[in-house]
Amino acid sequence: MKRVVCLTLLFLFAVASAYAFTYPFDSMGWVNPNYNGSWDSATLTGTARYYFYFDSPDNPVVGDVKVTDLALQFEGDIFDLSQLDESDFNMIKPAGWSSYLFSDGTDIKWGITGGAAVYSADDPLILDVNYALLSAGRYSSGNNTYAGESDTWAWNEAQGANTSWSNKYVLNGKIQIWNPTTRQWSWKDAASGGSTAPIPEPGSLMLLGTGLLGMIGYSKVRFGKKA
Repeated sequence: MKRVVCLTLLFLFAVASAYAFTYPFDSMGWVNPNYNGSWDSATLTGTARYYFYFDSPDNPVVGDVKVTDLALQFEGDIFDLSQLDESDFNMIKPAGWSSYLFSDGTDIKWGITGGAAVYSADDPLILDVNYALLSAGRYSSGNNTYAGESDTWAWNEAQGANTSWSNKYVLNGKIQIWNPTTRQWSWKDAASGGSTAPIPEPGSLMLLGTGLLGMIGYSKVRFGKKA
């Protein structure tokens, strides 16, 4: 497990290094592991739908955010990586993004999906992934189930009796920064990341979206910034 953690940190460091002096922005990732009731314990396959919301920090010198690619982690002690390839990644929103797999030669793979920039006003990013697990027990840790029935669902890493695990993700793109000297906005490299959580119940997700729209609306009036 220590090796997996170290390799994950090295990957994230490499991503951050590629975007030296990056600016952070706010993001959240959600997952529904049983999208459209797709999970089949007999074949150990299913479709997970991922949602990624993002916005600029609440800071008057920070403007819009646009995302150009998404990296999503899959570990070989949960997923059957031999059955995972680019065709299993389907970007629902926005359409037209392409995908490829990155592997460092261990039991970790990252699905990298990218394309034309998406602004925070047009979030969330929505990605479907067709997956295969190593066993039915990997689908959920303990007696927990999909978040529609319990908000404590998680993939089961199965390194202990029940070890919960979440997909790590990284969003890369650009963010507007106000220059008080030139009194102009300029685009700078930006990144955000974290771990996906079980998708909230529909009512909670709607409130979340409403709140983010309010934040975006507020941000549009600051400094009269331009896209």
